[in-house]
Amino acid sequence: MQTGNSDTTINRMNTILLVFVLFCTCTLPANGQSGFPFVSGDQVIYYPKLAGKTQSLESIKLGLQQSLKKVVQIYDFTERKTFNAKDIKNITVLDNRIEIDVKGQRNNLNWLFSNIEDSTMFFFGKQNAGNYVFLPSVANLAFNELDAAQQFADNIYAIQYPNINKVRDSLLQVFKERIKLFKATNKEAEVSDAQRLLLLASDSASRNLDYFESIRICNRAIQINEMAYPRAYANLALLYAHINFFDYAILCMQKYLLLQPEPTDARGALDKLYEWEGLIYY
Repeated sequence: MQTGNSDTTINRMNTILLVFVLFCTCTLPANGQSGFPFVSGDQVIYYPKLAGKTQSLESIKLGLQQSLKKVVQIYDFTERKTFNAKDIKNITVLDNRIEIDVKGQRNNLNWLFSNIEDSTMFFFGKQNAGNYVFLPSVANLAFNELDAAQQFADNIYAIQYPNINKVRDSLLQVFKERIKLFKATNKEAEVSDAQRLLLLASDSASRNLDYFESIRICNRAIQINEMAYPRAYANLALLYAHINFFDYAILCMQKYLLLQPEPTDARGALDKLYEWEGLIYY
């Protein structure tokens, strides 16, 4: 894979994540919770899960069909319009897309699975006040019922998961090449004062239970010098896992083990990887 393309993928993922983090920190003080979904007061942040390691297309289609019967509002990015449940005449889930027949629309709304695969989904809800699934560049959906929103998100995630694995493998391959180039220079990676200050600030935010802010700061610290402090990746992985962002947690812990191939906590790091991979599945 070309580095330029990978950089674009990394930047897109980071941009989407940053939007999500800013959105959440503007609306809630994040408090650590064990369990699923991540809850703070009456706010709910749900990370989707898979119904087993393999899921048939028919079961995914059925899950999407059932959940979409309970959608109350849709914003379609192609049409740049919002549609309420009363405007929707019919929703059909086909093998490669979701078609929505809307009153007053000459053509059906079409959400291709190929577009959905490349749209980093996030879920935000408020108990008794609506639940929202965001698919950037495709659609935003609102549900009154948390269960329906979770069912929809789970089945969208099942469509996306094979691509998520491919992207993660590509990012790790690029990271391996960067490590190789760095080691070829025979230079010692030093933690700069600016990076140290950010890492301390991230730790402080984490101790104050502001995990989203801690993640944001830790990412900034890593961007200064991605080779200088391997432990930053392990810390970031644990932060992502705390808010149930298990795919990001897995990626960061894998980077940690690549950069620090024989850490003293290798067994614990591997156990965390297995734990997070298991938590993705019901």
